[in-house]
Amino acid sequence: MSVSVSVPHSVTSRFVVAAAEVPKDPGAMARAQVTGPPGEELLDRLGTPLLRIRAVAAADSIWADDLAAVAASDDERARMCAAAGHLIVESETPRGERPRLAQAVRAVARALADTTGGLLADLCTAQLVHPDRRVDGERDWFCPADGWLGIDCRINPDGGMDTDGPTECECLCLFTRGLARFGLPELVVDRVACAYDLAATNVMRGLAVRLLGLLWADPGAHELRLDELIVVEPEDVWGYWGARPLFGLPVPLRLAPASRDDLPAGMHIELLPRPDFPGTRAEWGTRVLNEGVSSVAGWQPDNPPYRIDQRRG
Repeated sequence: MSVSVSVPHSVTSRFVVAAAEVPKDPGAMARAQVTGPPGEELLDRLGTPLLRIRAVAAADSIWADDLAAVAASDDERARMCAAAGHLIVESETPRGERPRLAQAVRAVARALADTTGGLLADLCTAQLVHPDRRVDGERDWFCPADGWLGIDCRINPDGGMDTDGPTECECLCLFTRGLARFGLPELVVDRVACAYDLAATNVMRGLAVRLLGLLWADPGAHELRLDELIVVEPEDVWGYWGARPLFGLPVPLRLAPASRDDLPAGMHIELLPRPDFPGTRAEWGTRVLNEGVSSVAGWQPDNPPYRIDQRRG
């Protein structure tokens, strides 16, 4: 059996700069401040669906609720709430577009945030985009670990933390934010023990790498058909950081549409134990996720990097 994923004709990527003061002509500011690749490559399309920039008063911004959902420290939250204006940077991206366009849009948004001293929020990942001391702006290749995939969480109130402990509970529902930017469904691992949150995160990262490779290998596809029974390989997991695998085991999974009431219907794929797995969900976390997936939280890319944007599925 297979799981069918419809690829939309286009998707919208949106960034918001929350600043104490915003220019009346943000397009002019972008042209003055964006002076190199990849952002400069996009400025000729300013005012088209590929790149739109507008300034609004924070009190009139329709994105205030989305900003409130962005992960931030208390100080950052206070700065966003105190911001007088918002710069909205949007791009409507055609189906199957390679990630260089997304990098170019973010480069423009970075330049506006740097110039205004504002905070840059990625509404697709619900994260702030911070300056990276290791990278001057955007890389000349695509690394998913550069803030392109967020991980969010729901707490299962009946997950058993009080009675079962952090390795036996089913407290967490983890899900991605950011794949929708590329026209893909978000991923979910539900009923995860608290002790295995990083393992579940990494298996979702690995499957995201696999799906992006499939999408970009056939950029004109209207639909992706995924095997219901799939294996996330160490190569997939380490590809998230642009690295080749150092350790890890294949992780066999079953894919199915997610059915939680608190997630948008039809927009998430759940990663599940295979039907022949003999144990409980907690045992699956211990014996499959935790033993099979790297528990590494971060890694440096190889030199030269392992590029998923050049991978053939």
